[in-house]
Amino acid sequence: MSILVKQTNNPIEKEWINWLNEAIKNDHIKYYEYEQFDKIKLIGSGAFSDVYRAKWKHTEKVFALKAFKNKGQQNIAFKEIINELKLQRKVDFHENIIRFLGISIWNEDYVMVMECAVDGNLRDYLEKNTLTWNKKIKLAYQLASAVSCLHDEGIVHRDLHSNNILINRRKIKIADFGLSKIIKESNDPLNIIGVIPYMDPVMFNNLKSELNDSVYYLDERSDVYSVGVLLWEIYSGQPPFHGRPYDNELALQILDGLREAHIPNTPVGYLRLYSKCWDGDPYKRPHIGQVAQILKALIPENDQNHKSSKDKDDINYKFFDEDLLDLQISDSDLTSDTVDLKISDKISMIIDLFIDITNEGKTRDQRRPVLDNYLLKNNITFEEVYEWLNNNPATDLNYIHNVGYNEIVDPNYIFFLGYLNFSGIGTTLNPDAAFKYFEKASSPPYQHSTAQYYFGICYEYGIGTKENKSNAFYWYRQAAHNGHAIAQYYMGNFFQFGVDKHYNRAFYYYDLSTKGGFSFGLNMLGYCYSEGIGTFIDKRRAFNLYFKAANMDNIIAQYNVAVCFDEGFGTNKDFTKAKEWYKKSANKGYDRARKKLDELSILKSEEEEIGK
Repeated sequence: MSILVKQTNNPIEKEWINWLNEAIKNDHIKYYEYEQFDKIKLIGSGAFSDVYRAKWKHTEKVFALKAFKNKGQQNIAFKEIINELKLQRKVDFHENIIRFLGISIWNEDYVMVMECAVDGNLRDYLEKNTLTWNKKIKLAYQLASAVSCLHDEGIVHRDLHSNNILINRRKIKIADFGLSKIIKESNDPLNIIGVIPYMDPVMFNNLKSELNDSVYYLDERSDVYSVGVLLWEIYSGQPPFHGRPYDNELALQILDGLREAHIPNTPVGYLRLYSKCWDGDPYKRPHIGQVAQILKALIPENDQNHKSSKDKDDINYKFFDEDLLDLQISDSDLTSDTVDLKISDKISMIIDLFIDITNEGKTRDQRRPVLDNYLLKNNITFEEVYEWLNNNPATDLNYIHNVGYNEIVDPNYIFFLGYLNFSGIGTTLNPDAAFKYFEKASSPPYQHSTAQYYFGICYEYGIGTKENKSNAFYWYRQAAHNGHAIAQYYMGNFFQFGVDKHYNRAFYYYDLSTKGGFSFGLNMLGYCYSEGIGTFIDKRRAFNLYFKAANMDNIIAQYNVAVCFDEGFGTNKDFTKAKEWYKKSANKGYDRARKKLDELSILKSEEEEIGK
């Protein structure tokens, strides 16, 4: 059956029309006769589409019909339809993503037939309903789980807000995730101001100055920012910055650090999570999979309602695995109604902080001031941290063995006690004890990735055990497969520089290491694109990766950015900027940058001498 909607001389339009017709003809896409829909009612309107509620004649079945608005721009309309169709088919198995059901034709234009969300959008649902903590946390988890599914399929939503997140029978349903890339490509980002509170603040750099020649685009971390705002909205029941115009003034204030105030009695684990999600630095935000995992751990095991701050201990401090990044917030962000941190909370947070900054690529010398500053602010010392961990039954290896694994044991505690013994911080150096704690945290059921990485170090250098390169490689690989960014980076090094070179695998592991924002991984991935190692040469992408890593204070990446500006590699040649980046790298101790500055200084002197 051919259902060509109209004749066209545009070859691209013809190709898309043929694609749709073939998909319908071969039963890959179901075709619905529009005449069979009844009681059609407009229920939503956006910049790019209108959504109608319709019943199938002589039945109680309800559908949503999505009609695109680009009537005079069929080229764009077809592109929107095909794009969303392809993406919908990849992810509509997930129960929290609106299902695509088929295609219909109305007034010679394609209409998408979708699952109908009978409870409306999230904004209206929160306004009309008073939700218990149990219901709020379940909605939050469903949201993160759905976004995680999108990211797993390589899809970035880029436009998450409470008006296009739907509710069907009290369950989250994400919609409109196929259009955002087209929005970015076909519109000035400065004009997209309807959802400013949910947008990644990096986009507002485009507003700040016409002299800023950097262009910012939205990616997976931008979705995480939006999720953070939505988590706040789900708990508060109010839209962010309610009563304020969503204008450029608000955008610039958000760029400068403005966030919504925390709601009194917010469970601490939840508060820490959304605070980390809306961090202004994209590379300090957790991965969406980690967000979903943490929210799942916060769901109460029974259906008791969340009534006050006194009954939240059981849900706030369930132990998460090592992927819980630094969810720390500043003391000034916490109201007196929120929390008075116990020593267990302080220790949990410093372990999270340690794992976070380690996975960013901070060296031991760079980590220590950050950790010391946290300890100072929270009036606790490493000696107290060690004493508390060492006297905690949850880190007593004999106790753990005797009670079995039915008890809740935090692998973060076991790992960090090992690290303190490993480094001699807060206690005397004890390699044997470090090895035992790393071994316990690395093994099932914990499989703590950071512990596995350090366990590999023990085997590589013979710390607390005999040197064994084979075992070291095994544990590095385990840590890499469990998401540890540094281990992934070292696996990339192995396949790039080792005896058994395999450049495609090297690229694969470097790419993996960037997902957690590891600056050395970003820098090396940039080098791969620069030299065509395991991939094609892409100078612009190489520069962008170097630039991201450089802004994370990676001194090698800062040097590489300087070289790019110096030589016009992947960006416009700019000697002034090159010199600035050489200085940044040199001031932080990178010898090659110092030598380059010396060369430039000599060159300048020679030029001045010639000019005399």
